[in-house]
Amino acid sequence: MTEERKDTLKESKDLGSVNNLDREANLNENEVNENIKSSKEDNNEDYIKDEIIKALEKQNIVLKERNEKVEKDVKEIKERYIRTLADIENLRKRTKKEVEDMKKYAVTSILKDFLPVVDNLKRAIEHVSEEEKNDNPLVEGVVLVYKQFQDALDKNSVKAFDSLNEIFDPTKHEALQMVENDELPNNTVVTEYEKGYFIGERLLRPAKVIVSKKTK
Repeated sequence: MTEERKDTLKESKDLGSVNNLDREANLNENEVNENIKSSKEDNNEDYIKDEIIKALEKQNIVLKERNEKVEKDVKEIKERYIRTLADIENLRKRTKKEVEDMKKYAVTSILKDFLPVVDNLKRAIEHVSEEEKNDNPLVEGVVLVYKQFQDALDKNSVKAFDSLNEIFDPTKHEALQMVENDELPNNTVVTEYEKGYFIGERLLRPAKVIVSKKTK
């Protein structure tokens, strides 16, 4: 084999080795690129997952806050509704009572004007003997009128109250005089000059009385 042939074969062999190296390098580069690409894709998926989780967590917080606000608003509305119902019920009861009181006490001034007439009729009857009551038509007429007045008072819830021997009460008694009396407690009613009356639960006329006081 000539030297020229040997050199040609050597060059061919060397060239083949270079090509093989190039192929191996290309393969390694492709593998590295694939690995890098795969790594990037994996990282991208993880990033997307993280972002989705963050977004869902944020949305959950927003929904929770909104739900708490809605519950708070509903609670406040419910409380206002209950208070409003209570106010309406109280107003209804108060209005009903005011109407009833208006009806009951509308004739107060008229009935109060009747009381002196009733007092005088009663005094007149008390000064007449039982015999005269039965035999005197005039007295019988006075008794009848007195009873009619008394029935009218009863019909309108007007009731007399007793004060004799009670302790003086400024809410229903009017003291005309004080007399010394050591046998009774101070401010005891010893004389009832004019009877007191209630209309329903209200005082229509105070009783005019004389009360006691100690000498010392």
